Amino acid sequence: MTSAGQAAKISDWGDAVLISVDYDHIVSVEENLIVLIWKDTPTVVGVEAFRTAFRRMRAKYPKSKEVTVMAIVDQHVGVRPPPEPVRTGLTETYKGNEASIASSVLVFEGTGLAASIVRSVVTAINFTIRPPYPMNIVSTVEDGAQWIANHDPFPFQGDADRIVASVDCVRRSVSEKEAG
Repeated sequence: MTSAGQAAKISDWGDAVLISVDYDHIVSVEENLIVLIWKDTPTVVGVEAFRTAFRRMRAKYPKSKEVTVMAIVDQHVGVRPPPEPVRTGLTETYKGNEASIASSVLVFEGTGLAASIVRSVVTAINFTIRPPYPMNIVSTVEDGAQWIANHDPFPFQGDADRIVASVDCVRRSVSEKEAG
């Protein structure tokens, strides 16, 4: 497994690179896309890995509005809000990098009333906050990828399948390593 600050290419497919893997999170980057997957209740360690990904992206893409974020909350995580230090850390990370963000999508996986309520609440909060970049909340990686493909200036513009394949590859690679 990698820890925050280390990076490892995960496969011969594409250019996805793992930044950090732990019981609660996966952070990867590919091109200008940061993928943050919460597999369990979010932790400060996961937030730090997310910050590491932003530092790498700002170095690679120094102009404004070049980084795209896909944050995924796995359907097994549940609907309780993360602890206060995590909420604060995520808010600070997004605020501190808002000039770099081209677009951001939150995929809150799952169906049913509870998941729908969480997506509605996050949508309402974002409407109030009004981030200075396009933001959306969806229920599937496929919907999130399609939204990014329609909003990302490069290189994923129009290529939702590539984003889905990257997320699937990251998840599969981590699952294989955890099982092995």
